[in-house]
Amino acid sequence: MTNITEDIKYIGVNDREIDLFEGQYEVPNGMAYNSYVILDEKVAVMGTSPPNGSKISNRLSPAGSPIIS
Repeated sequence: MTNITEDIKYIGVNDREIDLFEGQYEVPNGMAYNSYVILDEKVAVMGTSPPNGSKISNRLSPAGSPIIS
């Protein structure tokens, strides 16, 4: 997790195991899924996620949100 600002956290992941983007374009170095958590009156998660989403959902708890576990 990287702090962009005090209330915006980068929670993206690099997936070096994927070999095709959208099942058809070769990506020999894998893909990056850029995702962010915005902590305000309400919490927002923005960005992309791997097909199973587990790599990013595992990073939500350290972002400091009291409502995401």
